Amino acid sequence: MYPRINWLDEAGLGHSVAIRDRVYLGRTCHGVPAAKRILIDDPDISRDHAVITWNQGVLTIMDASRNGTRINGVRATPGVEQPLSDRDVISLGTHCYTVKLTQRATVAPNPEEVAETHTLAIDEVVTHLVADVRNYSTLAQNSSPSQVCTLVTQLFDTLSPIVHDHHGTIKDYAGDAIFAYWEHGPTAHTEPALNACHAARAQLAACQELAALAHQRGDQELAAVRIGWGIATGTVTLSHYGVRQDNVAIVGDATNLAFRLSGLANKDVPVPIVLCHHTARLLGDALALNDLGTVHTKGRQGKERVFGIEGAISD
Repeated sequence: MYPRINWLDEAGLGHSVAIRDRVYLGRTCHGVPAAKRILIDDPDISRDHAVITWNQGVLTIMDASRNGTRINGVRATPGVEQPLSDRDVISLGTHCYTVKLTQRATVAPNPEEVAETHTLAIDEVVTHLVADVRNYSTLAQNSSPSQVCTLVTQLFDTLSPIVHDHHGTIKDYAGDAIFAYWEHGPTAHTEPALNACHAARAQLAACQELAALAHQRGDQELAAVRIGWGIATGTVTLSHYGVRQDNVAIVGDATNLAFRLSGLANKDVPVPIVLCHHTARLLGDALALNDLGTVHTKGRQGKERVFGIEGAISD
């Protein structure tokens, strides 16, 4: 179903990890859920040494270390995703890991041969981050499709690496929005929620820098773009829709809430990043927040208490 990484520990015991979207290798992999990391107790290994990604049937590895990562004895170029094949050997110092691609991982399924929907449902806590472009409909109506595509591509190329830098997973590019998430596991804890907030703040800063550069070169459309960020935490079901094994669905009220909050940010709520009360409670004193009171969220009953991140201010 999924590709795997296999290895032997110092005692000669075999281990194996399935790569559903991304697996991190390193000495600490701070903030990464246990199911998505391989920890290596070795001072020669960087805290965040390398990341292996499974996306749309392609398995890649990216080296982020000081001492290097080798594939079949050849040192990988730092910061560049390199494809992996079945039986490739990944070496981090003296530690070796073997790639195992099953037939179902290497061959895309033929829809005509699949008689039923593949389902794998997992309930866990997730922090969602939605970055949504303001006034996208007006932009799309008044610009050519190629102009809109160029603008959105610049934005997404700027914002997407920030999600990965903060150990998140990009779920979708939903037209004018980036939808990313951080997995907690069965119970909620601070680190994933804090990583999502740090990612939102870094994206805001990157957008402000991008807008300033666009203004300098006379690209007023890009300079005028504003984004609203919504962050929500809650229990969801991760499953699979359709015949594609990599088409993971995230279903839950918190998912919907993140999109609703992103629609309020920088618009009905005068701050760029809006958090739900569950996320705010998890953060505790880890991040300075502003209580923004309660708001209505479209399509949901009652009101939601929301918070902003202190110091995160729009232009």
